[in-house]
Amino acid sequence: MALINCPECSTQVSDQAIACSKCGYPINKSTTQNSTASATAIDKYYEDEFHMIEESAHRVDGGYGGKWNWYSWFFTWIWYFVKGCYVQGIINVVATIIYWLAIPAIQEFLYGFAYQHFSVGQLQLFFGAVISINAGFNGTWYYYNAQVFKKQFVSPKSANLIKTLAGIVIVYLLMVLYEYIFMADYYHKGMGSH
Repeated sequence: MALINCPECSTQVSDQAIACSKCGYPINKSTTQNSTASATAIDKYYEDEFHMIEESAHRVDGGYGGKWNWYSWFFTWIWYFVKGCYVQGIINVVATIIYWLAIPAIQEFLYGFAYQHFSVGQLQLFFGAVISINAGFNGTWYYYNAQVFKKQFVSPKSANLIKTLAGIVIVYLLMVLYEYIFMADYYHKGMGSH
């Protein structure tokens, strides 16, 4: 193993590296192809997704992070554990427990804002939507890193992160709109104020 300069950014990297650690430029194409092929027990769908991620690694925009994943969206932490993304699964379970324990404090905080007096059920559904949206946009990316690089602590791709945040804002606005449309009489009668 020797250190070489990345052809794209001149950072020193191992000649055995799949991609440059700084810019993501593919360093050793045979290692890249073997890494995906050696990830055993992956479906053709994920194999194709992994190749698309690897081929886009050198792009300026951060590259491709995977398509929307319906399985990870629906099964969230269960899917993470099955696919070997253990840290993401644990983060989801622990975050859910903490969130559900904090719901009374969240309700108390939101009670001062008009059209945001959400029930426990609504807040649970909102957090479930947050977890699911994150899994849907980033599941393939987390799975890729767990399979190919054996990395558990991975940040989402920037494009996926933006989509995730947009999805969360949309769900929250829909909840506020629901309150405004269906609970307007409640608020106008003065019952919604402390």
